[in-house]
Amino acid sequence: MVWGVPIRLRGDHGVENLYAAQWMENYRGVLTNAYLWGRSVHNTRAERMWVETSRSCMDDWYAFFIELEASYGLDHDNSAHIWLLQHLFLSTIDADALQWADWWNNHPIPLEGKRPETLSNMWIESQLMNGLRGLEHIAPTDPLVVDPFAAIPRMGMNQDILRLLQQRHQALTPDVLAHLDDGRVDAPLPQNFLKESLAYVPCEPPNCPLSPEEVQVLDRTLQTSSGMGDETMAGRRVLWIHALETMNAILIHRQE
Repeated sequence: MVWGVPIRLRGDHGVENLYAAQWMENYRGVLTNAYLWGRSVHNTRAERMWVETSRSCMDDWYAFFIELEASYGLDHDNSAHIWLLQHLFLSTIDADALQWADWWNNHPIPLEGKRPETLSNMWIESQLMNGLRGLEHIAPTDPLVVDPFAAIPRMGMNQDILRLLQQRHQALTPDVLAHLDDGRVDAPLPQNFLKESLAYVPCEPPNCPLSPEEVQVLDRTLQTSSGMGDETMAGRRVLWIHALETMNAILIHRQE
C-alpha cells in the first residue's frame, strides 16, 4: 500500500460504495466510524478525475478494443479471446494507469486563497503537520497484508453486514431525510427502504485455454511479430492479429 489506508473514508449514496464501506469496517473496525456516509456535494474534484482518467488513459484502449471486435476477430463472449487480450495487454494497461496516476498526483490544483498545490505535496504536508495517518506498521505476515480482502466474499457479501450497511446507506437518502425533517421519527419509514439485492457485475478471470508449454510456444512465436514492442495502437493491432492466429492454430493442432 503506497499511500497507506486512511483512518476514515467519506462517500455518497452510490450502492457501489457499500463494498468500500464493508472493507473499511473490516480493516478499521465497526466502531471507529471508518466510513462516513454523506451527500454528493463536495465531489467535484473526484468527478473531474473520472473524466481525466477516461480522456487521458482509457479512451484509447476502449476504442482499440472496439476496433478489434468490429474488424479483427475479437469475440468478447469467448473466454479464450479475453484471456489472450489480458495476456497481451494487461501489463501495459496497468503501466499506463500507474503513469496516469503519477501525473494526476503531481499536477497542481488551484486552492481557494492559497497557491496551487499538487496532491503529493498536500499529502506530505498533511503528514508533517498533523502526524502520520494511515501508515501504521503492519507485519508482513499479518492477514491484512497477506490478503486484505479475505474477509469479504468474492461472490456476494455477508447478509447481516450488508443489511446494516444498507440501512446506514439509506438513512440519509432524500426520502428518509424528508421523513425525519417532518419530525415523525416514530412513523413508518418509506417503502423500499431496504433493497433486497444490489446490481452486481461478475469479473471472473478467464481460464487460460493453453497449457503452460503451449503458452511458451505462443510467446516464442510472438517474439518475431512486427507488432512486438511497438507501443502504438497500430502495432498492438498487428500483435493481436498474429497472436489470435497463433492461438487458433495451436488449438486446432491439439484436436488433430
